[in-house]
Amino acid sequence: MVEAAASRILPILLLSFVLGCPAVEDPPPDAPPAGPPAVAVALALRDASHAVVVDAGGRIHVTPDAGGTWRTATGPGGVALRDVAMADAEVGWAVGDGAILTTRDGGRSWSHQDLPPDASSGPWRLMAVAAPTRDRAIAVGEGGQRLSTVDGGVHWREAPLGRGPSADRPLARDVACASGASGPCWAAGDGLERSDDAGATWQGVEIAGPAPPAPLPFAAGEVELAPDEAQRIASYAAAHGARPTLEWRLEPRIDRAEIDAVRARRDPEALFAVVDDRLDEVRSQLERAGVEAERISVDGAPPWDYADVLDDDPHVLDRYWAERGAARSVVALRIVVSPRLEAVHVDARGGGWAVGPHVGGAESEDGRGVAGGGRGSHSCTRGGDARVSIRAGLEERR
Repeated sequence: MVEAAASRILPILLLSFVLGCPAVEDPPPDAPPAGPPAVAVALALRDASHAVVVDAGGRIHVTPDAGGTWRTATGPGGVALRDVAMADAEVGWAVGDGAILTTRDGGRSWSHQDLPPDASSGPWRLMAVAAPTRDRAIAVGEGGQRLSTVDGGVHWREAPLGRGPSADRPLARDVACASGASGPCWAAGDGLERSDDAGATWQGVEIAGPAPPAPLPFAAGEVELAPDEAQRIASYAAAHGARPTLEWRLEPRIDRAEIDAVRARRDPEALFAVVDDRLDEVRSQLERAGVEAERISVDGAPPWDYADVLDDDPHVLDRYWAERGAARSVVALRIVVSPRLEAVHVDARGGGWAVGPHVGGAESEDGRGVAGGGRGSHSCTRGGDARVSIRAGLEERR
């Protein structure tokens, strides 16, 4: 029924975009406006007939009859609002620049809620809000801003930066949660994040790209690829290097015999130099094939500064050798997608879709990680846009 309501309301709003309806004076509180808001920026459906709409001027409008009539809500003015969400027929939130508004009467009136002091990234610039319950809501925005409440907005708390594939929390353009108090939430923007604790913490989710090539082998002490291996990686890079959303991550593995020799000589920097040269060899092959240098990074680079931390961490070298040791020396590649996602939808089980331009056909295999390309693809690309599926209940892929 909600979908049917959207199908009746959205054409009215789209028509106003096409006609370029001019802004008009606010009508008296007891008189409904003649039509829908001139330029709508966000829509929340309360039920099959009732909807709440935010317009570009920061005003909030309510329709009780699927767009037949509209009424402008009362409340604070002069707020640049970007999104609105309703937890049920009465309770909801709207967010924007430096503001969170709440309603307790179905959107007819709104009031400010107190925000924490400015985020570490600067003033609050919130772009989206989700309201899975009357007490629980999550707001996200620019500069990695994440806010959550579990008491109906009496207290809003900023989420600390979680661990994930990115060192910095990405900008989020949209957020969505499974219904209920314990369902997962997803934030989508310049990356994808998941929260399993009502928005208190967030974990970055890696979107895998095309299947990587087999690791590139190096003979003991050698720093150049064999000609056939150089040709293999050049062909692979030529096939995928033009895709602007792909990040190429190099990971060195070191033959344990090489590690044992270095330990005997107590000269780790000699092997560090060999590892760096191997990474440079692979990097140069990728760049010659058209991969931009800024899209190439290294996981597991040699710890050249080990001497500076030996007093506090005497096992730093042993740990590095244990992590990097392998049956033979190789440089492995991981290809991940760095998308620009515009919107995310989550169903009651925690699965759903994130959509954006040029995602490149990435897909999901589970509700925690997102994998891409190849077998069993559930992605869809049209006109350069792609959607990334999110499923719940399966093991995370690494």
